[in-house]
Amino acid sequence: MRENLVTVMSVALGFTRDRTSAEDLAQEVFARVFGNLKGFRGGSSLRTWIYSIAVTQGLNAVRKRRPDTLKIDEARAVQGAETSPEQRALQAELHAAVHQAVESLPENLRSVVVLCSFENRPAEEVAGLLSIPPGTVFSRMSKAKEILRRKLARFMEPQGAGR
Repeated sequence: MRENLVTVMSVALGFTRDRTSAEDLAQEVFARVFGNLKGFRGGSSLRTWIYSIAVTQGLNAVRKRRPDTLKIDEARAVQGAETSPEQRALQAELHAAVHQAVESLPENLRSVVVLCSFENRPAEEVAGLLSIPPGTVFSRMSKAKEILRRKLARFMEPQGAGR
């Protein structure tokens, strides 16, 4: 069980970048593991199963933290710029649309977008956190961008506008 603790703490630190938060996250992971142990079917190793729970809990922690961060960043942007009520309304609409579009992505694409774009983590680190090759991070990010472009097309400037 000690090797699983090391793995879970490593994943938790990767997501939280803070020892105290990582310990809290690890505690949540093991509570979930013990609570769902009866449901473990043995389709993978126990270590892989625990690792997947740790990654899922880490992503959930990032998602919970992200809205507050975005609100603070938005508030700073609004305070620092002269914006009309119409511009603020458009920014709020765009923010809501982006959030909804990202949340609608399949989990494998959403996790890459959240970690790379919202958490500003390098592809190599994301690859390590998700146990996938760096090339897969790039291809998932490309696919996610393509989907997000389609979903958010109404917010994009027409080609050549204003130039």
